[in-house]
Amino acid sequence: MSPSAGTSFLAAALPAAESSAAGDLAQGFAEHVAAWAAALGAAPPLAAVLRRVARQLALAGSAGHVCLPLDLLVEDENPAQLRAQLLASVLVAGAHPPVAGHGAHPLV
Repeated sequence: MSPSAGTSFLAAALPAAESSAAGDLAQGFAEHVAAWAAALGAAPPLAAVLRRVARQLALAGSAGHVCLPLDLLVEDENPAQLRAQLLASVLVAGAHPPVAGHGAHPLV
């Protein structure tokens, strides 16, 4: 699926959340995720990616979705690039144990 198709899907699936309490909650969550990333040393471009993805995931959760494929979350990158960026953030993990030296499981 192309990035524009993913964006269109999200826009169609989540229209009411943009101007609602769910939208406000998603934006607040996204800002917290970006702040956590920055506190852990993430560069501003990575924090921006995390902010965008966290907002999209929060909106999807508010609309009843429990997960979204990476190809629906991409914008300027492909799914493999997005996955690599997310895993590099320390806030997102694959199916592995906690990140060494951080003492906790990643956020997602």
